[in-house]
Amino acid sequence: MGDVIMSGPAMRALKQSSSATITLLTSKAASGIGPFMKEIDEVLVFDLPWVKANDALPGEEIFALVDLLKRKRFDAACRHWR
Repeated sequence: MGDVIMSGPAMRALKQSSSATITLLTSKAASGIGPFMKEIDEVLVFDLPWVKANDALPGEEIFALVDLLKRKRFDAACRHWR
């Protein structure tokens, strides 16, 4: 959740300087902050294999996520790594 909050100023600047629609892809643990950040238009929730709370590698679910991301046809993506 902290990573999402810390990314807020960058998302806010992007939103203010363009007509961007911002979709946040995040874990269940961090998804609760999305509705409180007005710059986020949509939240996609998925616990990826490297999320500490995730016990098992998601099998077919990851392919469904990839398919969803392809269908949404995003113009750009930004990632945050620790």
